[in-house]
Amino acid sequence: MKAENQQDTLECEAAQPLLAAFALGEELLDAPTRAHILHCPACKVTLTAYQGIAQILSFDAPEAIPPVELRARLLATVEAQVIQAPIAAPKNQAAVAKRRVQRPIPRIWALWAGIAAMFVALLGWNISLQQQVDQLGAQVTASRTNWQTLVVLLNDPALQVQQIAGTSAHGTFWSTPTGQVACLMVEDLPVLTNEQVFQVWLQSNTGWVSGGTFASRNGRDWFMIRSKSQISTYSAIRVTAEPSGGSAAPSSPALLETNLTHG
Repeated sequence: MKAENQQDTLECEAAQPLLAAFALGEELLDAPTRAHILHCPACKVTLTAYQGIAQILSFDAPEAIPPVELRARLLATVEAQVIQAPIAAPKNQAAVAKRRVQRPIPRIWALWAGIAAMFVALLGWNISLQQQVDQLGAQVTASRTNWQTLVVLLNDPALQVQQIAGTSAHGTFWSTPTGQVACLMVEDLPVLTNEQVFQVWLQSNTGWVSGGTFASRNGRDWFMIRSKSQISTYSAIRVTAEPSGGSAAPSSPALLETNLTHG
């Protein structure tokens, strides 16, 4: 029996580092590893957690591409500036020569003005596109960092898993007693207005402490909580809907809440 337990432990140690990559579709598991997961409760729980987060990852980096209509509007504006009202025909060639001496042909100036406007418009469009691409890159980087932190957390031998629920929403809270990082995955959240966000709260001896804000995608999300204190110093966790930017204290009823136990 002891030898069998040691074998299971060795198989877990070999399988755990592969589970995150497998959940993301970046790793294939061989037959012995798959067989081990089928009868190992710990590896099953970890893989299920990874798969749940991986399904939400695709929503973490929303597309940030300027709409096609923007370019069409810009070009239409330029075209409107270029096309001017027809110039009245001169009565004779002398009038034509006199007009050329007095000032440049208005249509030429209108053409150059239109070209300049087009360059300015396209420059603005490119700057807007670059800003959105940079923002998207920052979101992807943050998502990757959070994923790597989650992998470390879920592979911690001291990991504790607790369920959190409300009237309709429910989720899972992962933490370690001595750690300062935890993960909350929630589902079936209500739809908020554009002026609202979800805010996580941790209850300390002095009251509720903010754990950060997040915006769900299709009622689902996962959120990494980075606390200044060990998670074991908090006795409960709560999620509320707050004004955009977050609140100093909970200002609405709890959507999810549970007491925290620390083994």
